[in-house]
Amino acid sequence: MVLASFAVSITYQAGLDPPGGLWQDKLDGHKIGQPVLRTTHPTRYQVFFYSNSAAFVTSLVVVMMVQSKFLLKRRTLVAAMVLDLLGLVIAYAAGCTRDTSTSIYVVAVACLVLSYAVVHISLGGERENMVTRPVHDPDPAMVAPDPAMVAPAPATPAPAPALHVGGGGGGPRRPQRTPRSKEQLDDKRQVLLLIAILAAALTYQAGLTPSGGFWQVDDEKLGHRAGYPVLLDNYPRRYKAFFYCNTASFMSSVALILLLVNRKLYRPGIRCYALHVCMAVGMFALMGAYAAGSSRHLKTSIYVLTLVAVVSASIPLQVAIFWYFGNCMDNRQDPPRIRRRRARGQDDPDKEKDEELEYLMLLAVLAASVTYQNGLRPAGGMWQEDNAAYSAGNPILRDINKRRYDIFLYSNSTSFMASVVAIVMLLPLTLSDDVRWLQRCLPFHRVDLKWSLWPVHTAILLDMLGLLVAYAAGSTKKWESSRNVILLVLPVLAYIALYAMAAAIYIYIRRGSSQSQSPSRQAGQQATSVESSS
Repeated sequence: MVLASFAVSITYQAGLDPPGGLWQDKLDGHKIGQPVLRTTHPTRYQVFFYSNSAAFVTSLVVVMMVQSKFLLKRRTLVAAMVLDLLGLVIAYAAGCTRDTSTSIYVVAVACLVLSYAVVHISLGGERENMVTRPVHDPDPAMVAPDPAMVAPAPATPAPAPALHVGGGGGGPRRPQRTPRSKEQLDDKRQVLLLIAILAAALTYQAGLTPSGGFWQVDDEKLGHRAGYPVLLDNYPRRYKAFFYCNTASFMSSVALILLLVNRKLYRPGIRCYALHVCMAVGMFALMGAYAAGSSRHLKTSIYVLTLVAVVSASIPLQVAIFWYFGNCMDNRQDPPRIRRRRARGQDDPDKEKDEELEYLMLLAVLAASVTYQNGLRPAGGMWQEDNAAYSAGNPILRDINKRRYDIFLYSNSTSFMASVVAIVMLLPLTLSDDVRWLQRCLPFHRVDLKWSLWPVHTAILLDMLGLLVAYAAGSTKKWESSRNVILLVLPVLAYIALYAMAAAIYIYIRRGSSQSQSPSRQAGQQATSVESSS
């Protein structure tokens, strides 16, 4: 349903705003408002138009098919989504470029990513260790416990520990998958599918309408051709870097979606890290496309990429700090939140952890989608013609107010890079929150090592602050208005503090009244019991 909804939105927008733009005059026999690509490359436009329209119609049909249980049981939904994705790939290959060989390269990238994932899954499926339990011998006394997994007994009865059964010898035991492992794989699939869908939606739009826009008219003297990207003529190397990075991210996302809709492929793919590797590569390609398309100067692109190194370098430091302070606490005492959860009978920390991971992942994905679009199409728009004072495709805000543009660019870039880093940090946690590989980097000697989410919270906080500053700098052209936008945070925080204080006072008063009524109730019960006995 989510995939169909996003496919409807991007294909609808691409159909109304096709690649190459629309004619703005009536010269040379064309009409105002007609697609430029239809006049300059009619065959390519027909392929794009019908492929995009087929994907749009298929997505609408899928949205209606979801409401029918009969169609869902016949696996027709998966077949329709595969047709939808194929239409998107063909439309992207036809609309993102004007060269046939480049279109072939685009399709080849998709085939290469898909082939890598399938080969990795087929090779890694033989060596995977699935969390299983023996069917014929449920007696825990017959199973030797793993010393690394020994932990103090919880307050409530815990399920028997599962066995890690490898692919080697060990008798004719027939392992059976536990329901918990299937649920975990389904949750991981939903997270990966959400990221892949949003990345595909972003890169599809950016590939069809790249940063800098298109030439509106033909100019034989300067060599400009209507419908061609401005960035291709003025900055060819930068455009190629943006184009191939964006294409790699889009095709990897589409390949991931194709694998995730097939249960026979996504379950072994998640276990052998193949899908996570493809997703991480897609995220780094997205960062490369952003660095190439958001600026026109090499120095600025280097600064933008440096933000990734700065944010990433702070992660090991945060892990070491939180490990040090966490090691100083008494590990034998349960945290207050766990005690409260056990008192309510909700002794399932994994479920709460998964919900927190999904919440952080959703925030990071949404922030990355917003900042990616605004970085490629900054506030103020782009120049459409060359002049002695400015160049076509350059941001207008940079030429009229460079300081404000720099604040917007670097704040938006910081937010985008922090979002991508948070997504990459959260990807291993969709597999397991037990990161024993950190013992090789830091002097850890605890066997119950768990990855702390505080570094991810820090990245999300940096993400939100960068988003706020970028909005204040790009939404207005006056410093007083930008200051007022930032100061709006203070009354909002004050309102939240007052609300929390009022809720705490109400709970305290209610708890005090209930405690005062309990002795009187006990005395009344004792009096009634004495009277009944007499």
